[in-house]
Amino acid sequence: MVGDSFAKGIAGELVHNLGSAFEVIGHVRPGSGMKVITELANQKITTLTKKDMVVVWGGANDIARNEANNALTHIINSVKSRKHTNVLLVSTYKI
Repeated sequence: MVGDSFAKGIAGELVHNLGSAFEVIGHVRPGSGMKVITELANQKITTLTKKDMVVVWGGANDIARNEANNALTHIINSVKSRKHTNVLLVSTYKI
């Protein structure tokens, strides 16, 4: 799990709900845009395989800054470069 402040506590919830059969690691960067989040994700998932999944949660800060197109570019580039593992994108925008 890699994300902005909306992802805070989610890794703990996953550990609680999934049990010991899965390893869950969370990296949260409050206030970060998708550039920082996808760069962090790319650094952290280099050893993952097709049996793994990374959850990338962000985008609200980019939308709030009227930079949604930049966020999409970072997401697309990140996903294209990560063909060795599964990626789940989550975006939350609070009005």
